[in-house]
Order: sequence, then C-alpha cells, then structure tokens
Amino acid sequence: MRAPIKLLLFALAKFAAPIDDRTAAGAVYTKLQDAQNLARYPNAEREMTISQPASPSVERLREHQISAAAGVLARAFQNDPPLAFGIPDPAARARILPMFMKPFVTFASLFGEVYVAAGKLESVAIWLPLDNLDETPEHDHQAGIDTIPSIVGPGSSARFMNIIRFVEGFHQRFAAGRHLYLQWLGVGALTSGSRVGKRNDHSGIAAR
Repeated sequence: MRAPIKLLLFALAKFAAPIDDRTAAGAVYTKLQDAQNLARYPNAEREMTISQPASPSVERLREHQISAAAGVLARAFQNDPPLAFGIPDPAARARILPMFMKPFVTFASLFGEVYVAAGKLESVAIWLPLDNLDETPEHDHQAGIDTIPSIVGPGSSARFMNIIRFVEGFHQRFAAGRHLYLQWLGVGALTSGSRVGKRNDHSGIAAR
C-alpha cells in the first residue's frame, strides 16, 4: 500500500490552511478571523469571551509523547466514518487504531509539526507541508509508515486504497497550491466548556 500518508489527507480532512510567505500565518489568520467575527456578532463574541474558560497553551510534541498522542487520536477517531469503513469491526478498530496512528504522529514529528495542549495530553494537531510531502521510502521506513499495511491487514488496506483513489482527484483539483494541511485533529475526553480543541485548531499556532 504505497502513499499511506495520502490516505488521510482528504478522506479524513478536517482543515486546510492556505499560507503565504509571511511567518506566523496561522496567528495572522486567527486575528483576522476574530476581528471579522467581532464585527459581525459583537454581543455574542463578548459573551463568549466572558463565559468561556481561558484557552490552554500549546506546545510542540516531544518524542516521549508520541505513543500517548497516538492514543488520543485513536480514541478521537474510533467512530470516524472513513476509519469505520476501513476497519469495520469496532473491537478490532479500537485495538488497531493506536498502532495505526503512531506512524502518522512519528512522521509528522520528523517531517511536519505536531502540537499538543500543554500539561495533560488531551489534544493533538498534526500539520503537514503539502508542498513538500513527497515522502521517500527512507522517510516512510524511518517513521514506520511502511508498516501500516501489516497493521491493518489486507482487507482494510484494500478498502483504504479505494478511499485514496476516490479522493486523489479532489486533491489535485482543489488543493494543488502551496498550503499547510491539518491532517489530524483529535481531542480526548474533556470537561464541559473546555477549549482545548479550538486552541489546537490553528488558533495561536504559527503555521509556518
């Protein structure tokens, strides 16, 4: 199963962030978006600012956190439709997904950017630079991407390949330009009112 990275580039797409040559493009985008929302909904925005808890700080993933981050993503995507299609049995999916997610986290930590909420690891955001994503066999092997077919088994590999073939045309048509890609965004079990997911979803992150 070649090009497993592309498996989730669109089928499991959650966010694509255009960038230009400025640094901290994510922060620029967020400030602009916040200003626009405030102009459109001034009262609601002020109420949210008052009622919502403070956003947690965000930091880069450390190497010793890779397995834990894979676990967060596995739990967050347990019932995601494309993954449920690829691995239909819920019990098998719960067993396989932590192993399935770990190569993606490892690959991004080596060749992209992975952010987590500071403190307790309960939110993970994986960013990939799609203008420089032609992974080599050496990179795949280094991150363990080449182990994914054996992790999921031949039946699931075939189903995931069907997804890849289906979505590749959309990639070329709608995302051919230079951009960062939020490949995975997963949030674990949180208390009511938490803003961890929002903080990791581009807000406050410098999308370089």
